[in-house]
Amino acid sequence: MLVWTLAAAQAATPTPDRPSVSRGGMLVAPHTLELELGAQWAGASSVPATLKYSIAGAVEPRVSANLTGVEAGMPGLLGGAKIRLYDADRTAVALWAGSAIPVSNGEGYRAELHGLLTTSLSQGIGLQFNGGIDLGGDDDRGLLFLGAPLVGAVSYAPAGKVSTFAELAGRVGGPGCEDASCAYGDLIIDGGIGFLLTEVLMIDGGLGWMLRTEQPYAQLGLSANFGSVR
Repeated sequence: MLVWTLAAAQAATPTPDRPSVSRGGMLVAPHTLELELGAQWAGASSVPATLKYSIAGAVEPRVSANLTGVEAGMPGLLGGAKIRLYDADRTAVALWAGSAIPVSNGEGYRAELHGLLTTSLSQGIGLQFNGGIDLGGDDDRGLLFLGAPLVGAVSYAPAGKVSTFAELAGRVGGPGCEDASCAYGDLIIDGGIGFLLTEVLMIDGGLGWMLRTEQPYAQLGLSANFGSVR
């Protein structure tokens, strides 16, 4: 109990990527453990969960899963890490490298290598950009280029505990894509809000539209920082 109390006392404000499509360039507070958990609708319902830990604020290993697929043996595990490249003057740049961890024959493989940028402007306005490459496939098709994701978001924090964002996410290239116009068929337009319920717990929600499938995109969940586990 004493160990948990000391850890909780060192807990920090969460640094979530959710509920946006893009990931932020900032890592979680050094030496702290953080959880993101929520419900998502993107053509089908899922319960995405991400557990992450910051090593000295320089590297952030993380593992993600879809909890609705656990019982069927298809949890969609994704392991990876954010690597800090720059963090100063209200700007953070990181490299994200992730790889699927298939646990059944029904799960395909994918890998991601993305550059992440988050920068703050004056009066609570921030910008966020992601770009990179996605690879994927299965035993029959081998490894394929799945496209280059391009994501941009603008955020606004009108109060200390409230933040909002609007976002445009697309993808250039991929199987069957001849030119950059394919990005217009894979667009997601979304926005959302986050509220710092306590110093270590943030709740959020997001809503948008997927142009390719003409379906809504929605998220609802929370992020919690559990403090130092050194």
